[in-house]
Amino acid sequence: MATDFNLMADTLDIRDRTLQSTSEQYRAVFESAVDAMVVIGEDGVIRSCNPATARMFGHAPEDLLGRNVRVLMGDAQAAAHDGYVEAYLRTGVRRIIGIGREVEGRRADGAPFPLELSIAQWRDSSGERFFTGIMRDISARRNAERREAAERDRLRRVVDGAPFPAMVHSEAGEILHVSRAWLDITGYTRGELANVRDWIDRAYGGDAPEGAVVRSDIERLYALDRPIDEGEYVIRTASGRRRTWAFRSAPIGADETGHRLVVSMAADMTERRDGEERIKLLMREVDHRAKNALMVVQSIVQLSRSEDPAEFTRAVEGRIQAMARAHSVLASARWSGADLRRLLLEELLARAGEESFRLSGPPVSIRPEASQAVSLALHELATNAVKHGALSHPVGRVEVVWSPPEVGNTLCLWWQEIGGPEILGEPTRQGFGSVLLRQVIEGQLGGALELYWAAPGLACLITLPEDTWQGSGVGGTVTIHQPQWAPAPPAIPGRRILVAEDEALTAMALQQLLEGAGYVVLGPVGRVEDALDLLRSGPPDAAVLDVNLFGATVDPVASALEDMGVPFVFCTGYQGGGVAGERHPRAPVLVKPVNANNLLGAVGGLFDSGAAG
Repeated sequence: MATDFNLMADTLDIRDRTLQSTSEQYRAVFESAVDAMVVIGEDGVIRSCNPATARMFGHAPEDLLGRNVRVLMGDAQAAAHDGYVEAYLRTGVRRIIGIGREVEGRRADGAPFPLELSIAQWRDSSGERFFTGIMRDISARRNAERREAAERDRLRRVVDGAPFPAMVHSEAGEILHVSRAWLDITGYTRGELANVRDWIDRAYGGDAPEGAVVRSDIERLYALDRPIDEGEYVIRTASGRRRTWAFRSAPIGADETGHRLVVSMAADMTERRDGEERIKLLMREVDHRAKNALMVVQSIVQLSRSEDPAEFTRAVEGRIQAMARAHSVLASARWSGADLRRLLLEELLARAGEESFRLSGPPVSIRPEASQAVSLALHELATNAVKHGALSHPVGRVEVVWSPPEVGNTLCLWWQEIGGPEILGEPTRQGFGSVLLRQVIEGQLGGALELYWAAPGLACLITLPEDTWQGSGVGGTVTIHQPQWAPAPPAIPGRRILVAEDEALTAMALQQLLEGAGYVVLGPVGRVEDALDLLRSGPPDAAVLDVNLFGATVDPVASALEDMGVPFVFCTGYQGGGVAGERHPRAPVLVKPVNANNLLGAVGGLFDSGAAG
């Protein structure tokens, strides 16, 4: 009996010690937990709380005991708490217990903060029910999430508002962000570009070889995990147009699921590439036109006939200058066409004053392909008028009228000479000018030419087909004031003329012309540096300057001459002297190819007027 009693006592003692040990363990856990732990009764009053509660909420533990747990809650939860407890006690339906959720806590100073709350219920040995709330402060986590969300929003806004095409896509194929520029240029909507496959299918054709290449390149982006210049691709827009884009991509981390992210940016190279193609085409066209022009010049030299060398020179010079005038008119219109009125003005003002002719007609533009031929035809008519017709007589004049007929698509130009020498009928012998005129109008342009040799003077009707002209693209008529150089006075021996010209043959011709008139030529020189070196040895009496000397502007030479008080004339291919003419507006300008008499007249005029550049 005593043995059984002792055994029972020992068992109870062991159980008590075990219970005490377990209780101490629970107490240790309760006291040392980093999460706040609060025990309340069914009435919501706090029965105990751990030190973490005091640290988290800022209350002293003794201040919390005996107070309703609402003191730890935000306004919304505090107002509804007692109702939640009452409903649970009445119905047994759990809304939080054993489930957990995020709530708002309130610190002792009134500041709200986010909490994760989980609640467990239990009963003591007497059967009384208690609730234990475990609360974790998730402020740091929420702040980090807000910062991350802000970064994502900032990235989205940066990408969306980028002035160039930009896209963020993930390893999983999802397109996270795409710039407005990307959508605007391609014409696709954001809904049509949910993933990379959508982009490939639309821009390249999913089953096309280009699509397979792009897919392979995108996979390579993630494998290499470094910035890559992907090169140029031809993409297809929503409207079916093709554009050239140059891509560069770079990794930018991973999303919340761990999928790697890449930002791809594109530079739209379409206009640049089109511009390069236009430049190549223009270079080929310039080459073509230059060779054609040279061939025409060669033909003019071969076909112009005269027993008199001086007359031969004048004829060749005149026809080449007619070609140059046509080129100048075309250049001023950016090769869109040559204004017919201006072609006539340029040709007639080179030979006579404005009182000697009258022009009448609507705006008409001669197409670039026909401009040179029309200019040559007008030159032959004007030359004949000066040599044999109305413009060879002091009171003679020329009237030119043109008008597209109301019916049909041809341009009719009527040339009438009045007040010239008496016409005795059609000449028995045709000169080269007449042959050239008919060949140009009828053979080259496909038009018609009719000549009338009767009083009051030569009349000519030129009819041009519709593919040689157009009635649009002509601006307001510009009056041309062609400089008329007075006959050059005899050169004073010893007058020194600096010649700066980089084309060797042109320089030789200028030297020969000036020396033949009695001037002393310094040079010629073809470089700016060489011209400046000559000036260091002393000022010349005058100068003839090309505007462009082997790719460099002649402006330093012109400025040095101005400083010395030396007059000069520009002899250049630039209409109006180009930029140099603008910088030195007092200097006369001769546009190449220049007539010999005009050159000598311009140089002589420098001494007559005392012009100083």
